[in-house]
Amino acid sequence: MELSLAFIHAALRDEYPTAMLEEVSGVSPRLTAATVLSEESAGTAMLLFVDLLSDRVPAGLGRIAVLTSASRADRLAGCDLIVLPDGADLVHALDAVNGLFTRFNRWSDEILRAIAAREDLQRIVDLTVPLVGNPLYIADMSFRMLASHADVLDEVDAVWRYHHAYRYLPYNVMKTLIDTGELDELNASNPARIFDPPRAFPQPQVCRAIGEEDNRLGFIFVLGLNSRVGIRECAIADFLGDALALVLREDTGYLAMGRFYHAHFLEEVIEGNLTDEKVIADQIRALGWDLKGDFQVFVLDAADDDDAVRHQLLAYLTALGSRCFVHDACIVALFGEVGKRGDLHAKLGEVVSSFNRYGALSERFERFMDLRLCYRQAEFALSCAERDQERARLRSYDESFLDHLSVRIGGLEPPCIPIARLKAYDDEHGTELCRTLYVWLRCKCNTIATAELLYVHRNTINYRIERIHEIVDFDVDEPDAYLRLLIALHTMLARE
Repeated sequence: MELSLAFIHAALRDEYPTAMLEEVSGVSPRLTAATVLSEESAGTAMLLFVDLLSDRVPAGLGRIAVLTSASRADRLAGCDLIVLPDGADLVHALDAVNGLFTRFNRWSDEILRAIAAREDLQRIVDLTVPLVGNPLYIADMSFRMLASHADVLDEVDAVWRYHHAYRYLPYNVMKTLIDTGELDELNASNPARIFDPPRAFPQPQVCRAIGEEDNRLGFIFVLGLNSRVGIRECAIADFLGDALALVLREDTGYLAMGRFYHAHFLEEVIEGNLTDEKVIADQIRALGWDLKGDFQVFVLDAADDDDAVRHQLLAYLTALGSRCFVHDACIVALFGEVGKRGDLHAKLGEVVSSFNRYGALSERFERFMDLRLCYRQAEFALSCAERDQERARLRSYDESFLDHLSVRIGGLEPPCIPIARLKAYDDEHGTELCRTLYVWLRCKCNTIATAELLYVHRNTINYRIERIHEIVDFDVDEPDAYLRLLIALHTMLARE
């Protein structure tokens, strides 16, 4: 691997802080090894010569790279120099430089072998991290983190915590990149550039764009968290960028592509992975969402739909004013300011009817942080709608609450003697008094509504209720008794 004279100078400054770099033209020569300066060194490029001569200087050296001491620098005019203080052990410095070449040659060979074998990008990162001592990651053009060695990011800053945990940059950072023009500078970072200070990111960094100018495929980032980033990090990023660019000419799939969209953000919230309220608030603000509360979540079954139908459903729900996306074979739609949208339930009822699908609505909620809870509500209500196909295709969580309560109780509910007695009567006489009482209670003791649901005359309902009163003693005017009967009946009928 070729190392620039500036790179070697930066490495030596770890041990010799006052070491100086003197380049003839300002362009740092690239070198492959270090050796001792001699009469045969004249005109030899690609080598760093260490000046171990006692007093004389070979004639006609020309422009070569020399490591020397301060008192002899004037005698080497016309050479590119690294100048160490007088008294420095130049033999030790020669060993250090050769150790540097050995280390980086070994690393570059390992990288090239790994890329030739199409080992994954994480392997490339793992091989590189010991050389940089700073967090390093590779991203695609959407800034999706494809491989990283940056566990410390979780403890540093909310931006890096989000990026490392969810692989995507927060949208507010993406927006700042675009608004400040820093995105164009990142795309132009070939060769690698130092961004210090950056405008969108929280820490200084080195960035190297991967691919040709008209076909950028990704980025390499080294973050200046543990130490200041500089020439060394640029050289490492450039080598990686060049090596990856070569293989990507033949295999663009090697650097997996992705894209940022708001669905990812909402998915992380409903899955409970993203709980940082500040990051969530920043995302909402950057996305330009004017979410003022009064939310409701709608979930629609789309497991058997192809992409064309799903896109049609997404377009329809977006037109109704929702933020919607596909998740776990369902379409999830988030509505805000539900109270101002007219009869949302009726509109969504038309959707499920028109597309012959099952759907469910959560309770209304005010805090965006309750999105996950209410998504789970709608998800459960959808499972009830699909299971109980005799009822409406659109189901609310309110209508499914007793089902949810029964599931959570899990058979541990206390026995209800009146209902057990009524069930025994039904079994003995072939009647449906339990079902009649359940529907009657669900209809708030409205005889006409109960008769319509059971497809019988209202006088039949009146007769059955009177018969129930004869068999068991109950008082529906007492809230506790009413609720106990309703839960007991619901649990029993659900098991049947």
